[in-house]
Amino acid sequence: MGWTHLRNQITAQEKRNVNLTTSNATLWKSNEKLAAQLEELRSRNEELSSNNTKLIGQNARILGQLDDAKE
Repeated sequence: MGWTHLRNQITAQEKRNVNLTTSNATLWKSNEKLAAQLEELRSRNEELSSNNTKLIGQNARILGQLDDAKE
C-alpha cells in the first residue's frame, strides 16, 4: 500500500509539473506579445511627442505673428 500511495503522489506531481510547464510557456508567450505591444506604444508615444513639439512651435510662431499684426 505504501508503494502505491507513493507512486500515485509521484504521478500527481508529474501532472502538476506538466501543467506548470504549460502555464509557464503560455505566460512567456503572453509576455513576449506584451513586450512587443509596449515597444509599439513607446514608438507611437515618441512620434506623438515629436508631433506635439512641432505643433507647439507652429502655435508659438502663429501667436508671434498675431502679436506683430496687433502692433
